[in-house]
Amino acid sequence: MSSIKRILVSDPNPEYKKIITRIFDANTYTVDFALTGQEVQAFCHKKEYQIIILDLATQDHSAFTVLKYLKSMHPSLKIFFTIPDKKNLSERSLNEKDIMNAGANNIIYKPYNVQSLLSILSKEFHPSLNASTSPSESEKVGKELKIKDDLFTKIKIDEFFSGSSCIFDLFARLKKDHYVKMLEKGNYFDSKRITEFIKDKKIDYFYFLTKERNAYIVLMNKIIEKSISMPQIPIENKIKNIKNISEKILEEIHAVGLKNDLVEEGKKLCQQIHELVSKEKELYKTLSLFKEISYSCYYHSFLVSFLATLICKQLEWGANSTIINIILGGMLHDIGKLKLKMNILVTPPWKLDSAQFEIYKNHPIIGVKLLEKFPIISNEISQIVLQHHETINRKGFPNGIGGAKLYLPAQIIGFVDTIANLMINNQVEVKKAFALFIEKKENTELYDGKIIAAFYKCLT
Repeated sequence: MSSIKRILVSDPNPEYKKIITRIFDANTYTVDFALTGQEVQAFCHKKEYQIIILDLATQDHSAFTVLKYLKSMHPSLKIFFTIPDKKNLSERSLNEKDIMNAGANNIIYKPYNVQSLLSILSKEFHPSLNASTSPSESEKVGKELKIKDDLFTKIKIDEFFSGSSCIFDLFARLKKDHYVKMLEKGNYFDSKRITEFIKDKKIDYFYFLTKERNAYIVLMNKIIEKSISMPQIPIENKIKNIKNISEKILEEIHAVGLKNDLVEEGKKLCQQIHELVSKEKELYKTLSLFKEISYSCYYHSFLVSFLATLICKQLEWGANSTIINIILGGMLHDIGKLKLKMNILVTPPWKLDSAQFEIYKNHPIIGVKLLEKFPIISNEISQIVLQHHETINRKGFPNGIGGAKLYLPAQIIGFVDTIANLMINNQVEVKKAFALFIEKKENTELYDGKIIAAFYKCLT
């Protein structure tokens, strides 16, 4: 952390500027003062702060809007909320838990008690001076810890990105239920030391606590958004990042269910996929990057979304919203499988007995019912989920519809779903998977010819 103790204070009352200035000038802190939420964001764009003190009454971008922005752009930043009193909270139908759950690190009640405020800041800037007699988290860094495996999320080392500082505690797995903490949340990400650790321990994955996964999703979406327009970043790195965050969004959905904030992050990611593919001139070179094939259902859904985007580019649809719906539909197309029993879920469809297959055929209907609870999900996406197994020859499911009744975007997802399955089940690259598809004439009777032709163009 920088030796400069820089703080930004936001308060709509200019009188507090005098109070704050007097407190901090006398205690060797560097402080800036903002009257509005917009000013906070402008300051943070120009300077780097360790702590922001944000008043609940902040206007022109509310305190919660600013908080969400700051946490997405600067996940390790400490943010304190200032509030007149608890009555003020109840008048806003809020409580302290709401504020902390939104991402605040502390709550300070007005009027400021100078000593208590300085004590809080001292703990943030000098944590070693406030250590208790019990072992601190810092003392656990580098030591073996016994923690259950099911509490962790793993990321391949070559797909991990943290930025200059770690946004969560970072671990390496030694054996079943045994980990060593490599970095603490907020620590500087020392690439040299981490690389030496990786070589010494011969590890392939980093681990973090699953409760931090949503914060990682938000951070990575911001990183991807910035990197898409940077020509100096190789496209394979961009695709790795997109794949990584796509899988983490789907893991979070499978773990906690579909939520509005996850759908919003999914939409943002779909926009990044669309933008990346739109800018790429040689699509086959992009497809050749998919050499490492995973059996993961999360990888499958990412692959379906990405391949569908390539077809959309070839079909030259003008409506950006339609393309985003198709990509998100690809990401969510199998969400109904969440409700299937594990013995059906882990068995390939062609190995299911007749009774099990009848249950399996209901997953598109189950998926639509899950999506009905979320107004943020458009009807177009629901139709993709419902129809992605329907075929032109009316031999699909769940309703056996065909011809003009079929929704073309659902046909796109159905087709690339088949290609993705051929890739994964045969462990082959996309061009070989397409060749396997074309080998069987009956396959070409399942999907609209212009979809198949558009995909063929992507391979040449």
